[in-house]
Amino acid sequence: MRSAFPCPICSRDDWAVVQTTVYRPGDRGAPGGPLTEYELVRRRILFEVWCPDVAEVTLQARACGGCGFVAYSPRPTEDDLDAHYRYLQEVERNIGGSHGSARARELDRRRARRTARAILRHRGDGRLRVLDHGGGDGKLLEPFLARGDDCALVDYNVIPLAGVRKVGDTLDDVPAGERYDAIVCSHVLEHVAQPRELLTALADRLTPGGVVFAEVPLEVWKRVPIHRDPVTHVNFFTPASFRALFERSGLHALELRRERGSYGGSRKDVLVAVGTPDPAVAPGAADGPAQTARLLDPTLAMELGALLRQRRLPKLGGVRRRLRGRRWLDEHRPR
Repeated sequence: MRSAFPCPICSRDDWAVVQTTVYRPGDRGAPGGPLTEYELVRRRILFEVWCPDVAEVTLQARACGGCGFVAYSPRPTEDDLDAHYRYLQEVERNIGGSHGSARARELDRRRARRTARAILRHRGDGRLRVLDHGGGDGKLLEPFLARGDDCALVDYNVIPLAGVRKVGDTLDDVPAGERYDAIVCSHVLEHVAQPRELLTALADRLTPGGVVFAEVPLEVWKRVPIHRDPVTHVNFFTPASFRALFERSGLHALELRRERGSYGGSRKDVLVAVGTPDPAVAPGAADGPAQTARLLDPTLAMELGALLRQRRLPKLGGVRRRLRGRRWLDEHRPR
């Protein structure tokens, strides 16, 4: 793990600490209640794989002063993350695969259909060669299988769906000459050490006119969610930093939006983008750091908007407390 590193999106080395969290090997609880078995396995990765023989680990969440991207320090290296997933191969044989409740399976099917619609809006001509990079067992490829498309998978998962060709654990395992009309990278970029390098490498694997579909969770909201699971997600994107990632990877974003999506059995806010290589694309001006600050300290209007997107009604008492807190801050703000 590294304590000093440039931003993996914009290469700036200008960070602001926004949160500090301390972990100990014997912890079995966290804010929100006892840790689940899934979370306890991730704590074992922190203390047995990444930081063996230490009594305490402190992680600082930091926001980039250039693009607003958020990561924690010390940051796992590519070797650390590879060891993480090799460990999980032994204890969770169907990593990211189709399992869980009927609700989770139905949400996965809906996510697969949303993914296919987004790609086919831009590349729906004829039979496609589609690669899912990091797609578990390839469950997001089911709509493409139904179309008769050629479907390939890169993932540590060892149990791909019938009809899906596993071509390797990582992109390095894919034969050099293979090219794809569409590449899916859904809920992957939040897990990797070098997201810009990965997205650039995926773009290099496209046929002329091909597209990359990417989806990540939008998790920067009031805090950075590493208090329960500090190893699964190592990158935390905002809309501005997600756009910066595409632009700095040489991809023109044909569409980029925030929507209510899902992962597993949970509904959540996500960022979705479809991009195609464009040698003329240049990083534009963005209010990345200011946007991150707003997400970490949202206004009452932003909080109400989040509740409405989640189809939840705000509680009157909570609104009153928020207004009182805002008035107190305004009255005591330094002049």
